[in-house]
Amino acid sequence: MKKISIMAWKINIFSVFLYSAILFTIVKITSAIEIGRELSPGVSKSMLLQSLHGIHATKERTIEKEELRKHIRQQYQIQTDVNKPSVGFMIDVFEQLVQGGEMTSVLGHTDGRTLHRLHQSDTIRSVTATQNQDGSLEFSVPALPSHEHVKMVEVRFFGNVITNKHRRLTLRLKKDGHVVGKQKITMKAGKRSLSLAEHIVSKFDGLKGNFTFTLKERIVPDVDRFQTTSLPIIIIYSHDRGFMKSALKSLTKSESAQSTQTILSRRKRASGDENNSKSGRLKKRNPWRIGKKNPEPCGVKDFKVDFNLIGWGPWIIHPKTFNARACFGQCPEPISSKYSPTNHAMLQALMRMKRPLSAPENCCVATKLRPLSMLYFEYDDIVVRHHEDMIVDECGCR
Repeated sequence: MKKISIMAWKINIFSVFLYSAILFTIVKITSAIEIGRELSPGVSKSMLLQSLHGIHATKERTIEKEELRKHIRQQYQIQTDVNKPSVGFMIDVFEQLVQGGEMTSVLGHTDGRTLHRLHQSDTIRSVTATQNQDGSLEFSVPALPSHEHVKMVEVRFFGNVITNKHRRLTLRLKKDGHVVGKQKITMKAGKRSLSLAEHIVSKFDGLKGNFTFTLKERIVPDVDRFQTTSLPIIIIYSHDRGFMKSALKSLTKSESAQSTQTILSRRKRASGDENNSKSGRLKKRNPWRIGKKNPEPCGVKDFKVDFNLIGWGPWIIHPKTFNARACFGQCPEPISSKYSPTNHAMLQALMRMKRPLSAPENCCVATKLRPLSMLYFEYDDIVVRHHEDMIVDECGCR
């Protein structure tokens, strides 16, 4: 009898383990099916692109150029050819910046003078040339924002059509049919890029676009024809650190007319929420409120920015959302050196220890930020902007 009960006990234990193993297998299979559904060919990869966060978040994924071109064509229905060299160049630059590359190395410049101009730039535009019957190349420069300052203009060539031998070129800049700038250029064989002279760059900056310039060889024995995919491009590097301020100003101006109605509707909703809470419903907890009991110390927290939500989605191609992160929490007294306090913050904390009402509490703020590269849709073309101070890296007390 004793042996029978022991055997029954062992069988029960074996049954429990067997049941657990089967349950675990079912869960794993279900998870695999769900992942397969998320990454199945029927799902647009452009939707995956929109979920990338910031510059370093894409180290685990790579941006597929053809899928990005497809996304741009479908989402924005632009009239220009997304396969033209200028669009391909912009996508290549953006991809490398997103993967953590430095702007200077991504663009392939090593000259000290050029590097200085690049460090001053945060916006990159590109235009593809058209070739005339006489073999000359013509570039139509779009309108540039008034708050944007051109720092450098570069012409890049692809293939061997123009770089296969020594060339003498003349550049003419035209506005409303009149020549407003001219530069003679000598290109050595094998050279694939050239930077325009200072006086031409100043014309770019002063005219703010809406003009054309042509490149023509001074002696043309035979007209060399370019393939569509190898047409030269110009790259315009400019400085526009006021872009976000301008965008914010235009957004707040457009919403000011609705502000009164919005305030009234919010008050109405708040009143309803209060009545609901009184009737027994739970009030939504504010995640950014510092509790009086056991408050969180100052630190970095997740903070998702959604450009569609704030109305910038239509002209921002990528990223649609990103984790900007935010500083949140209470600064301790006395302040530890790990919070990178200034001398003023330390004195403020010491005074509060002796006399609590002598000064306000120190604030938890960002002490180190990093940039974010973004792909924009402007004037029926693609623009790359490299914005400084977009993502919080470290927090401290000030």
